Amino acid sequence: MFGAEASASHCVIMQEDVLEATIKKALTNAPSSFSFIWQGGEPLLAGLSFYEKAVELQKKYGAGINISNAIQTNATLLNEDWISFFKKNDFLVGVSLDGAEHVHNAYRKDADGEGTWNIVSMNAKTCAQAGVATNILSCVTSYSVKYPDETYRYLTGEGFSYLQFIPVIEKDLRGQATAFSVSPKAYGNFLCCIFDCWYNEFRDGRPITSVRQFETLFFTLLGHTGIECGIQKKCGSYLAIEHNGDVFPCDFFVEPAHKSGNVLQDDLRLLFNGKMQRLFGGAKAHVSPKCKKCKWLAFCNGGCLKDRKNNPNGFEQNYFCASMKIFLPYAIPKLKELAARWQGSV
Repeated sequence: MFGAEASASHCVIMQEDVLEATIKKALTNAPSSFSFIWQGGEPLLAGLSFYEKAVELQKKYGAGINISNAIQTNATLLNEDWISFFKKNDFLVGVSLDGAEHVHNAYRKDADGEGTWNIVSMNAKTCAQAGVATNILSCVTSYSVKYPDETYRYLTGEGFSYLQFIPVIEKDLRGQATAFSVSPKAYGNFLCCIFDCWYNEFRDGRPITSVRQFETLFFTLLGHTGIECGIQKKCGSYLAIEHNGDVFPCDFFVEPAHKSGNVLQDDLRLLFNGKMQRLFGGAKAHVSPKCKKCKWLAFCNGGCLKDRKNNPNGFEQNYFCASMKIFLPYAIPKLKELAARWQGSV
């Protein structure tokens, strides 16, 4: 299975001919299941009618295919109409919510410079309480990394049971990590604290909260492919399609050098199996000599290419390598015990 990722970036909305070409070509000769992930910018800026049209086209071209939709939003525009649509059409809604008020508002502000926590937290809860599958994506910054226990307790206390924690690393114009980026050591310690919170909530040997990073490691120990593409041996498991139809192998590498074609002119299946996708996917395997000797390589595979790209010390090395060398020795022994218990119970 592969997914198509379509975006409405820089407030430029994907036009209907591009939308139809994307959906038609994605679903032509598609496997039995197919995923669409809608991102931006802020994807709700495309308007409700855009997604109503998308669902209409999916039904038109996807007969007999199990189609799923996911959307990642800052939730500031969520309202009853959006929530009703998402529930009716079984959308998975990812909400960017970094934690309690002071944590979220540290870097998430509106055009007037005011924090967005009030509206985001309210809308996220309303969405979840309405029965919409709601995941929380929390960015880990130089500020929020100081509050792992508080963040976990806040999110789970609000009733959110599907969580992701994404470390922030961006470079400034001098090529150095920005002030809001999280340091590798701090992020490693953050993960250890979050892991304890997660592990200590187990009931009858099972977690009551889903944390994506930990589940990925757990499934890796069971011999399955990790659900996070960042730790897989190869990249290239989906296509990213921009508002003008340009196609790229990853939404973190929407750059001229990585453009593989355009959905209006090209066959998506050929692009997905084409040279650009293979080259990009294979780039993941080119890890640093240090990685090749590391006993933890099987659990990270060198990390996400975006975290290598943003490493001020060089592309080959994962910026968060030190994080993993803190977290993995801490978590793997307990996860191995859980995996052994789980295998013994099935």
